[in-house]
Amino acid sequence: MLPADSHVHSEWSWDAPLGSMERTCEKAVELGLPAIAFTEHVDHTVWMVNLDVLHPDDHLATMCSPDGELTPPRFDAAGYLEAIERCRERFPELRILSGMELGEPHWHAEEIGKLLAVGQFDRLIGSLHCLPSGGRFTEPPGQFAQRPAAEVMRDYLAEIPRLIEQSEVFTALAHIDYGCGSS
Repeated sequence: MLPADSHVHSEWSWDAPLGSMERTCEKAVELGLPAIAFTEHVDHTVWMVNLDVLHPDDHLATMCSPDGELTPPRFDAAGYLEAIERCRERFPELRILSGMELGEPHWHAEEIGKLLAVGQFDRLIGSLHCLPSGGRFTEPPGQFAQRPAAEVMRDYLAEIPRLIEQSEVFTALAHIDYGCGSS
């Protein structure tokens, strides 16, 4: 038996506009996966993006202000949970789990609490996508031009225990390698 896919983003993740929960479920059934977990990106940190490295038509570039400030849009938890239920009805042979990948949950407890009040989520994952930089936030790879990579990575890895200690809302940690340039 194939393993479940436990960390999937669909159109409900703000950075995956071409994703499709239904097409993903169709593919999972076709492949014979027993289960899939839609753990959508939920971010509240406003951060700076280096627009010079993005194509002007890149979805991320279109979401930024002219100076590169990215404000992730609000997550529609109620709409997302309705979509999960539609997929569960359409694909009864596939176990479909709901979830969120919570960016910097230790910095945004109030906002996350409001989302959790909307309904039940099967899986909550914590992640660290940004670090402070000059009074703003940026993704770790975006800091490599201004600071030594080893220093950026030390700061990233030092923030991980704070994330774990200061937030009890998630049960798994995602992207521990994120600062190395993965996305």
